[in-house]
Amino acid sequence: MKVLGIETSTDQGSVALVEDEKILGELLWNLPRSHSQKLIPSIEALLRIVGIDLKEIEAICVGLGPGSFTGLRVGLSVAKGLAFTLGAKIVGIPSFDALAWDFKESDSLCILSDAKRGLLFFGFYQKGKRIGDLKALRPEEVLSFLKDKKKVTLMGDGAFLYRSLFEKEDLLIYPTPVYPRASSLALLGLRKILLYGEDELSSLSPLYLIAPALKEKGGHSPPSW
Repeated sequence: MKVLGIETSTDQGSVALVEDEKILGELLWNLPRSHSQKLIPSIEALLRIVGIDLKEIEAICVGLGPGSFTGLRVGLSVAKGLAFTLGAKIVGIPSFDALAWDFKESDSLCILSDAKRGLLFFGFYQKGKRIGDLKALRPEEVLSFLKDKKKVTLMGDGAFLYRSLFEKEDLLIYPTPVYPRASSLALLGLRKILLYGEDELSSLSPLYLIAPALKEKGGHSPPSW
């Protein structure tokens, strides 16, 4: 099955094509607020590079966030439009889950992204498996959660934003910025389709967490794949 992955939750956007367990190609860009201009041309370029016609795409996997409100709207809009036009399956994967999957050998991982307003998008993982819901927390709440945890690695732009606070508590911060990638999304999306089937096109929505669409901060989030 050929799967197109779309990830636009952060300033670094990406698209990827996978077939079964093989990554056929991936394109990344790191231009803030550029997803609406870069996404469709990047998909077209990727298809040319790997020599696949758009009509061959059988499924589309899109990153649900949490992250940039605008970026998530752009990514989901394009993903839904393509799925409808092509008659392709569509699945959504939390973007944090895709990033954690790239570090699934890590015992404990805390992903933090800047949610603005003095909040951090937060996800906690062990061996690539999410423990609990994704949430929006104050930095002090993150510290409280991690107080009794051992050998936790913090990563994401939120970890760097509050680096001085976290380092005072002797917490380990991954040395370089890392972002969710469309290739990991596509691989997880394929796995989800094979195990559980596709998502409902009309009801698929981003994980805003602190947007008005969600009544409670840190509300329900989809299962970790």
